Amino acid sequence: MPRLLLALLLLVVLPFAVQAEPRPFAHEQSDLKPDPAITWGRLPNGLRYVIWPLDGHDQVSLRLLVEAGAGIEEPDQRGLAHFLEHMLFKGTQNLPQADLAAYLQRLGLRFGADANASTGVDSTTYKLDLPRAEPELIDKGLVVLREFADRALLAADQIEPERGVIAAERRLRDTAGYRQWIAASGLLFGDAWPARVAPIGDPEVIARVGHADFERFYRRWYRPDHLVVIVTGKVDAPAIAAEITKLFGDMQAVDTPLPATQPPAAVPGGLQVRHLPEQDTNVSVELMTVRNFDPGPDSAATRAERMPLALANRIISQRLGQRARAEGGKYDVGGVSFTDSYRSVRTGALALSTDPANWRLALAAADQELRRALAHGFTTVEIDEARDAERKAMAQRIAAAADRRPAGTADRLVGAVRYDSVPTALADDQARLEAGLARIDNAALVAALRGFWAGDDRRIMIAGPLGVPDAEADAAIRGAWAESQAVPVAAPAEAALPPFAYHDFGPAGRVVARANPATDITDVRFANGLRAIVMRTEGKSGRLRLALQLARDPAKRLTDPELVGPMAGSVLVYGGLEAHPFDALRRYLQRYDLGFGVSATDSELRFSSQPAPDDLGFALDLAAAYLTAPAYRPQGFELARTDLDRSYRAMAGSADYTLGYKMPRHFYDNAPGIGLPPESVFAAAAPGPIVEWLKGMIKTAPATLVIVGKVDPDVALAEIARTLGALPDRPAASDRLPDPITLRVADPGREPPLTFRAADQRGYAALAWPAATGAERDAQALRRQQVLAEVFRLRLREALRSEDGASYSPGVRATVRRDIAPAQITAVVDCRPGQVETVIDRTRGVAASFATTPIAEDEFTRALEPLAAAAAKAQVEDGEKFNLLTTYPDPVYGMARLADWPASLRRVTREEVQALAVEVLKPDQARVYTVLPETTN
Repeated sequence: MPRLLLALLLLVVLPFAVQAEPRPFAHEQSDLKPDPAITWGRLPNGLRYVIWPLDGHDQVSLRLLVEAGAGIEEPDQRGLAHFLEHMLFKGTQNLPQADLAAYLQRLGLRFGADANASTGVDSTTYKLDLPRAEPELIDKGLVVLREFADRALLAADQIEPERGVIAAERRLRDTAGYRQWIAASGLLFGDAWPARVAPIGDPEVIARVGHADFERFYRRWYRPDHLVVIVTGKVDAPAIAAEITKLFGDMQAVDTPLPATQPPAAVPGGLQVRHLPEQDTNVSVELMTVRNFDPGPDSAATRAERMPLALANRIISQRLGQRARAEGGKYDVGGVSFTDSYRSVRTGALALSTDPANWRLALAAADQELRRALAHGFTTVEIDEARDAERKAMAQRIAAAADRRPAGTADRLVGAVRYDSVPTALADDQARLEAGLARIDNAALVAALRGFWAGDDRRIMIAGPLGVPDAEADAAIRGAWAESQAVPVAAPAEAALPPFAYHDFGPAGRVVARANPATDITDVRFANGLRAIVMRTEGKSGRLRLALQLARDPAKRLTDPELVGPMAGSVLVYGGLEAHPFDALRRYLQRYDLGFGVSATDSELRFSSQPAPDDLGFALDLAAAYLTAPAYRPQGFELARTDLDRSYRAMAGSADYTLGYKMPRHFYDNAPGIGLPPESVFAAAAPGPIVEWLKGMIKTAPATLVIVGKVDPDVALAEIARTLGALPDRPAASDRLPDPITLRVADPGREPPLTFRAADQRGYAALAWPAATGAERDAQALRRQQVLAEVFRLRLREALRSEDGASYSPGVRATVRRDIAPAQITAVVDCRPGQVETVIDRTRGVAASFATTPIAEDEFTRALEPLAAAAAKAQVEDGEKFNLLTTYPDPVYGMARLADWPASLRRVTREEVQALAVEVLKPDQARVYTVLPETTN
């Protein structure tokens, strides 16, 4: 469930008011210097632009920021800014396609992923992420943004079907998390505020607005002094500035803006309680405070002022996590944070989630750990570890600077302009961080925390079932609060972290075979049976990718307990090492910032991490320690059980979990190991079989280590020899990829409804077909299925979104796994619960259309180009190389598939896809599923 503060962050506005004149850039009124790589400009008509050249990726991202959003709407316009955003994709004066998405698809952009827009309270942002840094493509992208600026058609015949799309989006967004944001915003700012600024708007307004309403709003607010063009990527800044001047220089304002909208103020404080009686079976608990606040301009002083509070929050969050584990993992910690919102308020929150039986425990934890920090402050060890974590995070940002992605960087610049923040250089950030950390001590942290949480302003927001009648919920919450407040809190004890106990694993291992199948790949066998594959790359992310795989023949997978997969990794991690319980390990992981995790299927145990190159030795120490000294403490099983129990509750209250776990299991005729097992299996789980399986895998399963990133292979091999290569002998890993297991597929026809327990008013219709076997090995068969899925998606989108307005985001995916067959093609369509039968019929009809209406050349192009562009982008990513090396035992084969990916897509022919569509998408062969909220049954 999304946390309140995450939702608030999406609506943070600095400044909130819309200005009649273009605002200055933040650095123009700050003592902070922007990154010198950025070019800033302003045209005579008031339009501003920002260009940030990046050399790391052959891509370009474009943004058009319109400084007008839901916050400037009149009561009879609620939702018009967001509706207008949709309408701009329905055609412009010089790009008059009925759906502009088709034009963008031909350029290699996928609508939603590469071409999209979003409306917030203060602004609307149009996004184009171009697959290549080609001047002609960049010019075409800028032309599209210029068309958006003041040349929208706003055709009357396009408005009506889009009303249905807006309604579908409302249903899709109206989740428990969104309703929680509405309720919490009312608690903080008064109940009139959320309806005033929610971009989705008022259904009555959406139902009646017409061309004149759009035209009036568009001409008033889409004016050059409210526009900012942002370009990032592999570009020449002067050339881009000249192109922006040429395209946008003649734009003129044709109307005057209305007076600025007033931002919110916090409603009066004291203890305030709100309960949202969601049917979701997990409970969200948030302890909040809010105060009116003027952040002032972004400056060195304001950044320094935020640092102590941020560090204090970090330590409180860590304390809550440790307390949660000590109390049996009965609640999760979502975080402790503060947010400056709307340029008028500062909001803080401690967020936790739990089950209906333990919400009082979670609320008490939030209250008491906050009071403990306010009363007693922090230990020297806690402060030192928090400082180290901040330094580590900064070092990682600097190491990853070469991997700045155009899309992420463009979004960062959008945020900088919206929030009046200066995008400063990393070297300057690091210097300020060190200066700030040097000034921070316990007194500074406590002063910042007390200054923020001073007084009695406490807002308690709880969403979910509490086990009491709704009418008694407020009284129950207030009673639980009073009980917790009566509990005294003691000062925390100093707890120094002992040295890590596992560095010496005996004599270094001996390499018995070494191959270099490519200049950047080293493939080594150690005398103890370990295989190590090291791939040196440019490593622009600043991290290595590491996986130690203990795997056996998947043909044995069905003989093992079903709960091995869901629970084994957590049992092992939470159990800790013989010398270090999990809470001590967590502190080591924070110090090294590894991103360490353990996952399992019933045929594989995998240790994964992403260390910085300098931390490779510790990452290997940790993996070797888990192979030599796992503790299997009972706490590990209990925490793993609690985690899985929470997952089952989340699944019961979430359509996405139902689609992701229940439906695939049904498709494969309830085969063990697919999705999650039934709750009855989980309820009967015991630690013994899981621990025995872990012991067997750790002792006897063949082991393969894969490392990808900027690392010297000889340095890596020396560290591997010292650690994993020094361990006892085990069987050698196979060079052959085992054949997939062919599972029985459920018979065609209608499956019983799948339900989720929530107050949502959305349903899903899903149709799934088994695809021909062979795609698990045959790259071309896989590519044909991928292209077919995309063509099918385009047809569904046209039928169910553009024509009917019945669905917001119909999707189709081709699911191919290397370990099981057959593959499947699945169409999932969101809709009103009462509309699922109609949508099923429409989806069957679209599937049947392939037999009567062959795939057109343009349709094929619009499907193929975005897939090929995405493949070309993924081709250079360390993550994709890592995925292939951990999937295929033969690195030459894996890298050959990667190198051939875009070309293999382009070898797919329209005729092949047409034949596959007719073969696979037979309407009477579909497995048909409905996913509905329980309230509709």
